[in-house]
Amino acid sequence: MSRSITTAKHRSSIIRVQLDYPQAIFSRDALAKSLYERLFNWIVDTINLNINDPKEKDWLKIGVLDIYGFEIFQNNSFEQFCINLCNEKLQQLFIELTLKSEQEEYVKEGIEWTPVKYFDNKTICDLIEKKPIGVISLLDEACLLAKSTDISFLDTLNKNFGTHAHYASYHSTKNRSIGDTHFTLKHYAGDVTYNVVGFLEKNKDTLFQDLKYAMTTSSITLVQNLFPKEDSNAQNKRPTTAGTQFRTAVNDLVQTLLACSPHYIRCIKSNDEKKSGVLTDDRVRHQIRYLGLLENVRVRRAGFANRQTFQRFFHRYKMLCKETWPSWNGDLVSGIKKILATHKIQADQFRLGKTKIFIRDPKTLFYFEEKREVALPRIAIIIQTAIRGYMARNRFAEKKAAIYILWFYRKSKFGRWFTSVLSVFKSVASDPQLGKNYKWPVPPKVLLMGQANLQKIHARWRAHKMIKGLSEDMLSLMRQKVIVLEIFGRSKPWDVKRKFEGDYLEKDSNPLKEKYVSSMQQLFQKYGDTQINFADYINKVNRKCKLDKRAIVVTEKNIYKNDPKNYKVKKYGYPIVECKSISVSTQKDTYVVVHATEPKRDIIIDLAVEGPEKVSEFVCVIVDEYKRLTGQKLKVTFSDRITYNNSRDKGSAGKDHILTFQADPKLQKGCSLKKDKEGAVVLFAP
Repeated sequence: MSRSITTAKHRSSIIRVQLDYPQAIFSRDALAKSLYERLFNWIVDTINLNINDPKEKDWLKIGVLDIYGFEIFQNNSFEQFCINLCNEKLQQLFIELTLKSEQEEYVKEGIEWTPVKYFDNKTICDLIEKKPIGVISLLDEACLLAKSTDISFLDTLNKNFGTHAHYASYHSTKNRSIGDTHFTLKHYAGDVTYNVVGFLEKNKDTLFQDLKYAMTTSSITLVQNLFPKEDSNAQNKRPTTAGTQFRTAVNDLVQTLLACSPHYIRCIKSNDEKKSGVLTDDRVRHQIRYLGLLENVRVRRAGFANRQTFQRFFHRYKMLCKETWPSWNGDLVSGIKKILATHKIQADQFRLGKTKIFIRDPKTLFYFEEKREVALPRIAIIIQTAIRGYMARNRFAEKKAAIYILWFYRKSKFGRWFTSVLSVFKSVASDPQLGKNYKWPVPPKVLLMGQANLQKIHARWRAHKMIKGLSEDMLSLMRQKVIVLEIFGRSKPWDVKRKFEGDYLEKDSNPLKEKYVSSMQQLFQKYGDTQINFADYINKVNRKCKLDKRAIVVTEKNIYKNDPKNYKVKKYGYPIVECKSISVSTQKDTYVVVHATEPKRDIIIDLAVEGPEKVSEFVCVIVDEYKRLTGQKLKVTFSDRITYNNSRDKGSAGKDHILTFQADPKLQKGCSLKKDKEGAVVLFAP
């Protein structure tokens, strides 16, 4: 086997040089490596071409980068040197994106900040790749000189980096633990000693032009595409070394990552024995330290969870403040302060920089997002109103001729009547009742429909004014009352004037308030609930048709029946999503039957143990949460004859009972629960 060498540049001649056995083996391996590399790149490029539209200029990509592991072996050569360079560059990128840039942004925005110190590995990266004096550059230079050897390359490194803080060799330290043919680099992950023997040979490009030409003229089309023809300049150009190729590839990778939004998953090697379930403290602690995770946690904990430009924050949440919606004439910062003040966000929960607002706690951002979700339907209604108005005006324009004829006909009568209406309603805006009790002038018969339309307009205007003046709490209460009205209507008497207060056990009137609050905190930690929507004392009807006093607690996910003395949960919670329906009577009683999905038991409770009836509020809370959790409407039935089963269990189907409601004029208040001779349950209500 031989290779050809081209001499001179202009008047060139070709010399054939025979390769010995090791050289031939090396050339064969170089060709195999080149084929593998080019084929791999061709596969990746082909996939990207087929999953993207070639007409699009900018392609959207999601990449997963599984980086090299940091390598420290007994004998470390050129391969480990390249791999560890890649790790250094990616660690530098991690520092730039998560530590340095984070802290620099606080300083740039004028946010008060105490810098967190961290190890910056830029020095070691420059030592390896800086031009013209870097390890790779000196290695390339050594490969060009015919008389260079691995030892002379090591001498060059000692001469240039003998005093460098991150470089060491026997020549510079007289440390016998470093061999005569070795040098040590102090990487971020630890010191690595490299053996220079073989560095020059491995760095050279051994894929000779003869092999490239052979691949270019191959009969296999794919191989031809993998080795495109080079022009004469490219053929005469000095081949790029392996180290330079690797450095270029790593730098290209870094530039690609900088153009993306990277998310990091840091993998920790738990032990050196590759055993499951074994955690070596020193090994894990060392990795956490050199990966910069401790510094990253310190920066995150001391910093802010979210930051947004003033413009984005204001336009996203301005709908949550009456003063900034729908229009705001002031500057963005003043508008943002109005929004924050409206929602009583504490001063320590945010900072205003020069161009951005910084939010410390994610809960604050979640709070604004939840409020925005609630407000969006109202915005949608405004848009719908504008569209409907536009469509109505178009319809009006189409029928304008006919309307004009009618208008001229009614003009004289309408003018006199409308003048009297204006006289009556001239001070309506200052009236506390907004004209609720004003008496409308009697219109001519031809204007009866017009009067009805004006009355509707006045009613809507009055409702809009009243709702606009309500607080967030009052709006929430009104929403609940509307839900109750839709459910109950005239099917069952309920107190429309009573205020729904939700948690009646946290009131100061409860002598066990402190014990209740403590118990609820433990409940939240154990079961994962986050808020209480309803809580009060009730009477539970047990399987023997007896009344047991309980404290009932309804969270955003569950119904709990608690001991009334220490508020400990009895057995287990009752998931709201497992409700099948709710039954109540048409009488003035305060009983509710919550039907469960088998095999769970039905719940029968009396909600008037203390204070007024709370049937309407309890049913409203369950129906509202059920819809939020499932997206479906929970069925509520009104009947004076209800079938229930509160004796079902995991091992028993239980027995169905019939609860009959009857009115008893003798009862002044409360209800009387009795069992007849046939076992039926009769409830007497006033």
